[in-house]
Amino acid sequence: MSILMRCLLDKTAARRIMKALLTREDAAVLALGTFGTSRDASVLGAHFVATFDQPMINNWRMQQAPIQKRLAAMRPHLRPSYRAAALPQVRRPEHIPEESLSGIPGLHEDPASYEA
Repeated sequence: MSILMRCLLDKTAARRIMKALLTREDAAVLALGTFGTSRDASVLGAHFVATFDQPMINNWRMQQAPIQKRLAAMRPHLRPSYRAAALPQVRRPEHIPEESLSGIPGLHEDPASYEA
């Protein structure tokens, strides 16, 4: 597991993604999940964004195809190190496959315990 850091590309990417009818906050999270890098730049983006924000999940499901098209159109204009960027899947924590959570102890123990 790596902690993603914002990169200079994040703000531009968030603006372009936001045009696809996402909220400003959702666009920023998805930009980080798509273009964020590890401190040593060995990781680009995330496979999953875990959230309890059901409206974000629903909106993502509706907007994913247009956002994918925008990313494909952006790709040739990106620096080579960002051209492999892929959109993350947006899910509730309990819907992320356990094999994807290796290295995160206890995250999948009891989904009901996530609720506040």
